[in-house]
Amino acid sequence: MKDDPIIDEIRQVRETHAARFNYDLRAIYHDLKKQEKQSHRTFITSPPRHIQPADSLSPVHEAPGWVSHVKLFFIDVAAGPNK
Repeated sequence: MKDDPIIDEIRQVRETHAARFNYDLRAIYHDLKKQEKQSHRTFITSPPRHIQPADSLSPVHEAPGWVSHVKLFFIDVAAGPNK
């Protein structure tokens, strides 16, 4: 994979920031919230999505019969000659 200098820079900034707080997620969170307040920018938070209870979901349909044969083939191939 080709290195991306922007991604590398983001990772370095994130690593440096985390190291300042000894990788304590709570301290990192509080610092980021403090930076948000000091920036005077408007931040929005999306409302939580409502998840349907499992019993109200539509039933799961069976996969076609050939799918299990394909899975078995790949398992046998991955296992090698000494099953």
